[in-house]
Amino acid sequence: MNGHIRDARLPVAAKHCWQGIQNDSSGAMKALNLAVPLLTELDADQINRLAEHTAKRQQDAARRYLDPDLQQRQTSREQRFIERIENWTGTLNDKQRQQVRDAVERIPDLSAPWLGYRAQQTDRLLRMLEAGADAPTLRDYLTDWWVRMDGQSAEYRQRWHTARQGFIQLLDALAATLTDRQRATFLDRLDEVRNDLASFVAPEHRQASLPAFAACEAAPT
Repeated sequence: MNGHIRDARLPVAAKHCWQGIQNDSSGAMKALNLAVPLLTELDADQINRLAEHTAKRQQDAARRYLDPDLQQRQTSREQRFIERIENWTGTLNDKQRQQVRDAVERIPDLSAPWLGYRAQQTDRLLRMLEAGADAPTLRDYLTDWWVRMDGQSAEYRQRWHTARQGFIQLLDALAATLTDRQRATFLDRLDEVRNDLASFVAPEHRQASLPAFAACEAAPT
């Protein structure tokens, strides 16, 4: 049957997914445990390649998130929200998609300040690597960056909290409209994430790379 599903576990799971992507200290610490040994072993050529890689990522992100056409920027943002949700639920129906669009209009767009913060923190990290920073210094810096978001303004932190709450409210509302098929897709994705996390912490999967390090930062929505 394709009736709407009201499952108390779904809003809770949705909140956990958002928190895990955006504000999971334990996940950030696992990333730190991978990144710090890698960074301390980089030679001058590898640091230069990391600088080139992060600069390209910054340019690509600016093109994607900061379209000068504000209407197109908003339309693209709405589509990103829909695509990210559909990665968990499968295809949304027209009513659900409109529900997402309405919510996105109320959720602050943090793309510009987030990209500026990422560029600032990346530049500082590269300077530290060039100066030969040791593992404890790098760990302290990345903890401040990835876990505590040090260097962000009080205004940004407030807007981030507002955006986070708005997204959680959207997921709560969508959870009440999921069909049997969407609910099954969502629960299957949770199982995949659980398996991915299990393999991530297994000793045989503790290898890291420069692109993997660069992908440790969360992207704006």
